[in-house]
Amino acid sequence: MPREKVESVNRALNILKIIGKAKPFGFSAADLQRRTEIPKSSLSYILRTLVKSKFLNFDRVTGRYTVGTEIVSLGAEVLKDIRQAWEDMGVPRPEVFRAEVVRSLQKIAQQTKLVALCGVFHRENLLFIESYEPTVPFIKTILPGERWAPYELAFGKILMSYVNEHQFYRIMRRYPVNEPEVEKYLNRYYRNKELLNAKTMGYAIDGMDGQRNIRSVASPLLSAHSDAIAAIGVIGTVEQINDFRLIGNLIKAEAQSLSVQLRTEKGLDVKFAVSVLSPSPVEINIGEETKTRVEELQKQLRHLRREKRVTQKELASKVGVSQSLIAKIESGNVNNIDIRTLIAIVLALENKINIQIKS
Repeated sequence: MPREKVESVNRALNILKIIGKAKPFGFSAADLQRRTEIPKSSLSYILRTLVKSKFLNFDRVTGRYTVGTEIVSLGAEVLKDIRQAWEDMGVPRPEVFRAEVVRSLQKIAQQTKLVALCGVFHRENLLFIESYEPTVPFIKTILPGERWAPYELAFGKILMSYVNEHQFYRIMRRYPVNEPEVEKYLNRYYRNKELLNAKTMGYAIDGMDGQRNIRSVASPLLSAHSDAIAAIGVIGTVEQINDFRLIGNLIKAEAQSLSVQLRTEKGLDVKFAVSVLSPSPVEINIGEETKTRVEELQKQLRHLRREKRVTQKELASKVGVSQSLIAKIESGNVNNIDIRTLIAIVLALENKINIQIKS
């Protein structure tokens, strides 16, 4: 495409972005000219084209341009995809869980000063369904509704580490095999080493090769069946994410807290699920029957874990504790275990518990 045409496209997109943020009154041609510094003749031609194609509306009375029906239609399709992606997660109360995801993204963004995101696989692309931006300026912003190839960011990398071989190749068939990143993913050694390593650590890192100035870190949200249904993480520059282990562990902790909710049955209050592994202001009322059942678990943990065919390492990862703690509980070498931790183990192994919550 000739350079002049590329420049015109960039100018048109910039105009749409500016007008999109000027709700509900829009801008006049003079306002747009001051903001974009596009020559008047070029601006006039671009505006006429956008109005003719219904990407913009022009009010002849006020002389202002506003967002057109085509933009609204495209936006509606994006929102539809996002809503569908939330529903496809299979979460009993998606609107409540979504609020908790946003809370986690806010916490991550505030602590790291980076853009925090939640992404899922949708139509075999990486679809971002939620984001939260810190107040500090950032070189790259990803908005909900954006689609990326799964091999481009850590979000796709960690999700790809959980798919089976058939799903893996079905997804990768969509992309040209001569792309260096695609070739790397199709390499069995890379998949066995790098993706397995990401799965073991509990978070993936992308951008370590230094070829781009963008780095991302992401951790999976795991369902009751240990399927990765989404990923949360951050994106920033290489300089901003130089201590990726610290950031990775922070994201992993939030992802594990959210994953506890996904492993609970429908009747369990979400507030408790969030507070299982961390101090919380909510008051938890645990009946004697539940308390007795949890204490019995401490004595029967090894038998129950083996019955479920879960290793100590896998159970520790699900609950968000160390493998050594699980080993100590099983051997009876530890006393005064936090009741929250034991309940989290019940949820991870049995997914059955009755608890009442008081705010």
